[in-house]
Amino acid sequence: MIAPLPFAVLAVFCALALLRLGHHLKVWIHGREQGEFVGNREPVWVRFSWPALSFGLVVMVICYGFHHTSEISPWMRHFELPIPDLIQWLALALAVFSLAGLHWVHRALGHYFSASLSLREGHQLIIDGPYAWVRHPMYAALLGYFAGVAILSANLAIIAFCVGISILLFRRIEREERMLEERFGDLYREYRTKTGRIVPRFWD
Repeated sequence: MIAPLPFAVLAVFCALALLRLGHHLKVWIHGREQGEFVGNREPVWVRFSWPALSFGLVVMVICYGFHHTSEISPWMRHFELPIPDLIQWLALALAVFSLAGLHWVHRALGHYFSASLSLREGHQLIIDGPYAWVRHPMYAALLGYFAGVAILSANLAIIAFCVGISILLFRRIEREERMLEERFGDLYREYRTKTGRIVPRFWD
């Protein structure tokens, strides 16, 4: 029997995997009419870092689950942190809220979603839904999600991979901004003056 908080880690992790898989399949099946994706602006080392960190996080979460159900991965207890239950439950709420936000972003982005830093041949600039508030709501949702999972797990091994992925997300924002400005020019520059990067702008 898995205790409630460890079970919550596994549940939100599986929820993210299913959400992303569902949207990947939707884009793959129905997105061809919008044109093919062209190019990839990320350096080669970054392209290899994404699957490496993602695979490492999957392994750590699996070991984390086994640690709480058997003696298969007893070494995981050396990475445990004494985070109060209340803080972990708040982190769970952050992760769930971020997943809901991520689903909203995917619905707004539709067939233009790509896991790589590339645009479709007939790409349109999305400025409604969550994009009316921030330019990178997907990264905002993912950063909130990984922060929630990191605190919820109270485990240094999982925290390390969440931090690594978050660093890559932050580094991607600048490259994506340059890519969008090159593609959409003044339209994107005007949009940029009205929105924040990952948090809404409440000043003007």
